[in-house]
Amino acid sequence: MNVKKLTSGYIFYLLLAAVIVFFLFSLNIVVGPTYGGDSEWYVAAAEGRFHELIVPYSSRFLHPFMVGFFSRLFSFEVYPIFLAVTAVSVFLFLVTNSAFLKKILNSPLLLIPIFLLPYFFATLREIFQPDAFYIFLTALFFLFLFYQKESASLLVLFLLFLTRESTIILGLIFIILSWLRSKKILALTALVVVAISFYVTSAIGSIGQPNVHQLNGLVYLPLKFVYNFAANVFGVKLWVNTYTSCEPAFQFNLPAIPQLGVINKAGFCGFDFSLPLYTLFTLLTIFGVGPLLLFSYLKRQSKKIFKEFPFWIVVALIYGLALYFIGVFAGTGIQRIVGYSWPAFLLINPFLIKKFFICDRKFIMKLSMVQILVAWLPFMVYRTGSSVFFAIAAILLAVVGYYYAFRLIKNQNVRI
Repeated sequence: MNVKKLTSGYIFYLLLAAVIVFFLFSLNIVVGPTYGGDSEWYVAAAEGRFHELIVPYSSRFLHPFMVGFFSRLFSFEVYPIFLAVTAVSVFLFLVTNSAFLKKILNSPLLLIPIFLLPYFFATLREIFQPDAFYIFLTALFFLFLFYQKESASLLVLFLLFLTRESTIILGLIFIILSWLRSKKILALTALVVVAISFYVTSAIGSIGQPNVHQLNGLVYLPLKFVYNFAANVFGVKLWVNTYTSCEPAFQFNLPAIPQLGVINKAGFCGFDFSLPLYTLFTLLTIFGVGPLLLFSYLKRQSKKIFKEFPFWIVVALIYGLALYFIGVFAGTGIQRIVGYSWPAFLLINPFLIKKFFICDRKFIMKLSMVQILVAWLPFMVYRTGSSVFFAIAAILLAVVGYYYAFRLIKNQNVRI
């Protein structure tokens, strides 16, 4: 009897995950998928044109290779395969997380305020990007870690490296925390996996072309961070001769040194204050009121969380917080990179709510309502127009929602 009840309950989670993906997928049919950004590189990789790729796309091997394999296997164009892989990846992502959350959620319906978010709508839109596949693999990594299948987690970690180079953050955090938690063998094994991953991705990446600036990776990353931080935080639009994203208001010559590759001029295009507004909008709304909840717990219970909570929770928490802030200066697609911090806000938050709050039905309903409103209402206002006015209006709506959520959790009974 209990087995039947457990099976039927999990089937409900599967069905609800399918409904969420179907809703977001249907919404994308109305809006239409996006083909901009880096789509051309992933399509080229899926079609086997590896020599045309530039760094870092040539090292993001696994996702387009898989698409290309299924494309040849079923004699389809790569477009429908990209679409199918993205939709299935989001579904499997939700199913994997359900394996965590079904143990603590009072109802499967609570998956709706947790995962029915504009971030996943945007992930389903960008079908050529590896994001959906990447977040599924990340969820699988933490699921194996949750069940203490550490060897399986390390295998998934290797696959994550073949999907996106940002996995280095997860790898380093995993190694350091394993060592600090006296898991010395695990830390050393993870270090070997990271080293092998670096070697394999470098070997695969060498098949393609250097980055457009022909910069060494150790120089490219710091300069990239400076460029994106200036734009995303201060609205300052910098310019170099190898990246013509804007017309410079003024420019100057740079010394001819090998470390700068083919960059010989730099300049300044002006200010775009919509960029820092979008950064703030993304940080506030991408996970609804999740950031408010998480930082409230950390303010009160950080020592207890880091010292007493299970290993997988600490890894997910620190990894999520790192990506949440690093995403601000890691690239131009802030929503995509900050979105990788989902484990801290969508996976750990429900555990912390269950641990620290006495959760009656009224509290959960109100919190779910404000979560959906903060995620979607500002998003719809922001999409109404691209002007600074709409951006400010969306941010103000989010702040109002944050204030309501703050009052809600402040007045809620806390477990001792």
